[in-house]
Amino acid sequence: MWHSQYMILLSWFGDGPYSILQHCGLKGLFFSFSLDHTVVLKAFMAAVLLTGVLIAFPLLEYMTNRFLVSSTIWLHWPHWARFIHAALPLKLVLGQMIMRIVMNLLGKIEQRLRDTLIEYECISLEERIPVTVGVGSEWDHPEDVDSKYIDGIESDDDNQRV
Repeated sequence: MWHSQYMILLSWFGDGPYSILQHCGLKGLFFSFSLDHTVVLKAFMAAVLLTGVLIAFPLLEYMTNRFLVSSTIWLHWPHWARFIHAALPLKLVLGQMIMRIVMNLLGKIEQRLRDTLIEYECISLEERIPVTVGVGSEWDHPEDVDSKYIDGIESDDDNQRV
């Protein structure tokens, strides 16, 4: 197949003269780098989450204190006290279930962020890569085409000569 003959990945995304990355600018490099290295994307998500928690910390602390000292919570003590005094294995299973739900949610957020970054990278590349063939390019006049080739296929007139 053709993929073993041509080094598309290295020529388009490498350091060569035909690299697409030479046209993408800093914004495109940011998108490309963050999509190529998942650790960067996860670190960015963690930094945004940590920043959000630190900004909202006073509000979260106030709401937690109000929640813990409310009379409604302490009126329902008999209902939720059994989970507080439960055995360690039950607490571990409940913690594992909560952790699985949180990780699933973070995975969905990461996938949506990745899809959004892919869309922005495509838009950025479409805006910046120069047009080489067609309307708006240097070579868009049909009279420049050799008469024996139409869309890269040799015409039948030249093939039927005897």
